[in-house]
Amino acid sequence: MWNIKKKKHKSRSKKEDANLFFIILLAAVFVLVMIKRNHLLYPTGVIKKMQKPLKLLKGVRDHLRSRTFLRPSPSEVSNLPRPDFRPSCAKNEFRITNMTSCHEILYCDAIFHNVDKGSYFNKGKTKKMQFGVWEGHRVAVAHSIASKVINSKEDFNEHISNLVRLQSPFVTQLIGFCNVSKTAFDYAKSFIVTEYHQRGSLDTYLNSNKHIKSDATERLRLAVSYLKTLNFLHNQTEGSLVVCDSNDLKGALQNYLVTSDRRVILNDMDDLPLVNRFGKLIQCKHQDVLSGQPSIVGENFLAPEQKTALLASFPNSAIARLERHSGVTSTGAEIDAQGRPPPSLDAKIDVYKIPDIVQAILLINKEKLSKLHSDSYRKASLNIWRKLMKINEECKDPSPNTRPQTSKVLQVYENLLKSLSS
Repeated sequence: MWNIKKKKHKSRSKKEDANLFFIILLAAVFVLVMIKRNHLLYPTGVIKKMQKPLKLLKGVRDHLRSRTFLRPSPSEVSNLPRPDFRPSCAKNEFRITNMTSCHEILYCDAIFHNVDKGSYFNKGKTKKMQFGVWEGHRVAVAHSIASKVINSKEDFNEHISNLVRLQSPFVTQLIGFCNVSKTAFDYAKSFIVTEYHQRGSLDTYLNSNKHIKSDATERLRLAVSYLKTLNFLHNQTEGSLVVCDSNDLKGALQNYLVTSDRRVILNDMDDLPLVNRFGKLIQCKHQDVLSGQPSIVGENFLAPEQKTALLASFPNSAIARLERHSGVTSTGAEIDAQGRPPPSLDAKIDVYKIPDIVQAILLINKEKLSKLHSDSYRKASLNIWRKLMKINEECKDPSPNTRPQTSKVLQVYENLLKSLSS
C-alpha cells in the first residue's frame, strides 16, 4: 500500500473566526438596512417583527468590536474632535450628547416605535415642532403642516434633502426622518427628528438673561459664529446656498439655533436655492409673505434687489395695497413695464442682512442697551459697533456687485475678536 501522508488541516484562530463571523454579520446587517431604507418591507410589517433580531445583531457587533482588531488605536483616540464640536461619524450616522458611539440614522419604523413624542413647542408656516425622547435622549420632532399658500410637501422634501447633504457642525444634527407617502401627502407619517437644543432659536436666546448679562466680547464671539455658518453656506463645492427664508429680522433669527457651547447653527433649510459656480442666479420662493407683512417693504432689512423681486411677483392690485400700508412708492409699471420676470438674486442678499443681525446679537439699540447692567458694558458694545462701521456700510451697499464676500466680512470680525481677546 502506498504511504500517503495526509495533509494536516490548519485550524483558524479565535480571532480569525471572530473576524469572519463579523464580516458575515456586516453583510447581513447591510442587506437588512438597505431593504429597510427603501421601505420594501414596510407595507408587510416584517420590519416590526425583526426589531429584536436586529438589536441582538447590533449587540453582537458591538461585543466583537470591543475584542477584535476594530478597537481604536491610541493615535485615533488622540485625534478625536474637541468637545465643543460634534464627534465625527460616518455618513448616515449621528452622535449626540452623552452617546459613546455613532448610531445609524433612524427611519420610519424606528421613529414610530422608539421615539416617544410629547407636547408641541413651536409652529411655523410649514411645520410644527414637538418634544421627543429617543433612548433617554431629548430630541426635536418636526411635522409638516398643510397650507393653502405653501407647498408643504415640496418644502418638507427639500428640508430633508438639505439636512442630509449639509450635515456638519454648522447645521442642526439629523437623527432620523420618515416620508413614506407615495401619492397624497400623509402628515401623520411624515417626520424629521433632530438634535434638541435647550437654548432654543437665536431669536429666543438674544432675549434671555444669559445673553443680556454676557460681556461684549462674548456677544461678538456669537456674531462670529453666525458668520462662520453663513460663510459655510456660501462656500459649498457646487456654489453658494442662499438663505431665502428670512424676510424680516425676527424670521431670520428664528432660522438659527444656539447650542450649549454658544455656537450658532442653521436649523431651517426648506428654502436654500443654489447659486452655482457658473453664475446661474436664483429666485426665492416668497410664499406670499407680503400679504401678511406689507411693512417689510419699507424697512431696510431686505436688499433693494430682493424688494424689487418681491414686488414684481405681485399683481398690481396687491402692490397698490402694499403701497398704502408701507408708504413705499413703486408701481407695477416701474417694475414690470416690459413683462420681464423678477430680477435674479445671489448670495449678496444675505450679506446685506449681516449688519442688522449682528446689531441684534450685540444688543445695539436703545431698548436692549438700557438692559445692560453697567455703563462699561454699554460703552464696550458701542465701541465694537463703531469699529465694525466700515465693513457694515459696505454690506449695506445698494449695489450687490460692490458688497463684500461673506469670507471678507468674517475675516474682519475675527480680527477684531482676536484683538479684544488678546
